[in-house]
Amino acid sequence: MKFSFNWIREFVPGLDMSPPELARLITMKTAECEGCEEFAPHLARVVAARVLSVAPVPGGHNAVALVDAGPVYGRKQVVCGAPNCRPGIVTAYVPAGVKLGTREIRKATIAGLESDGMLASGVELEINRDHEGILEFEAEPGQPLPRCAPDYIIEVDNKSLPHRPDCGAITAWRARSPPSPESGSSNPSISRSCPRRATNGMSRSATTTSARATRRWSSTTSRSGPRRCGCSPSSSRSA
Repeated sequence: MKFSFNWIREFVPGLDMSPPELARLITMKTAECEGCEEFAPHLARVVAARVLSVAPVPGGHNAVALVDAGPVYGRKQVVCGAPNCRPGIVTAYVPAGVKLGTREIRKATIAGLESDGMLASGVELEINRDHEGILEFEAEPGQPLPRCAPDYIIEVDNKSLPHRPDCGAITAWRARSPPSPESGSSNPSISRSCPRRATNGMSRSATTTSARATRRWSSTTSRSGPRRCGCSPSSSRSA
């Protein structure tokens, strides 16, 4: 399972450790982490920019845009080929020197015009799959992209020793639940066909976030269910 460090921080208020430290802690206490990989570090330098003016470049589909990229980068001239590049919109400005994957953005001369930086689409920034045009959003020039930040992806190995159903999703499945008014049981998911509650608080038909874990759990409890809950085979069949 792979999960976002930024996302897990939403579930754990006050999480102040670094992503590698969290990965090590998960390895020591829950399941082995196979890796901790930085994701989209370029987002730390990409800022909002307002397009002030656009003029077509003769002999092609490109246009030369003048943008306001805020107090740090100021006004920049960028040659852009996106069809939605127009005055008034706020888009993502990538300054020269930033790497998008293996590609480094540099100052260039295109059709005799200087282009300082780049106006980017979502797919170029690795935040969505939209490649039809540059991003459009609401923000002040110079601000970071809203709801976009550099992240780390932590990968958890759930194939070897643990085999834990609660490692199958970001939000773990809970084995125990509050009492059910209808059944009087401490876990409303316990099978009604079982005359007694299972000692571990789980049912034969326990539902987990992992289909593979569910099949494994079902096959295990189907063989040992009568013994685990204290029921005789005859009473289970009659129930």
